Amino acid sequence: MNVEEVMERVEKVSKSYLPEPTDEKYATTLRKSNLKIKHTRAVIAICDEVANVCNISEENKEILLMAAAVHDITGRDKQYKDYGTWIDKRCPKDHGTVGYELLSENNYSLLKLVLGIDLPKSTCNIIADVVYWHCKEKIEVEDEVTKELLDCLITADGIDLFRHRIEDDWEDMFTDTV
Repeated sequence: MNVEEVMERVEKVSKSYLPEPTDEKYATTLRKSNLKIKHTRAVIAICDEVANVCNISEENKEILLMAAAVHDITGRDKQYKDYGTWIDKRCPKDHGTVGYELLSENNYSLLKLVLGIDLPKSTCNIIADVVYWHCKEKIEVEDEVTKELLDCLITADGIDLFRHRIEDDWEDMFTDTV
């Protein structure tokens, strides 16, 4: 996976959910969107390291990195567009569920667009499942590959959220003020 090419497509899809530049909320929403892009890049890098430490196969590592690339972007952006917040508890659906639904639509067309490759349906299913479960309090996954990749993604996500809390304006990111 060419991370830079994928991130260009991730950013393009993410920006498609922004309000119009003439909207008074545009600048603040763009700033928050850019923080999510920064987070996604970091989660991909951390997943790469975690996969190496855990001796995950190269094939599964590629799937993990693809899941990391899309783990928040589509769900968070659609959630904000539909409900005016990135806060899961204020929405009828959490961002993992929203992301799963978006990625699974139309035979995984958005997933394939963002990643820039045509993937087997079994791989798409794993990626979508990892996105769905990554933010749930109770995880009910039976497939061993999905479990392994989910554990790595949750670990990487948590590490970067900790970094984010220290380096960035946490209150700004997780409030509805725009």
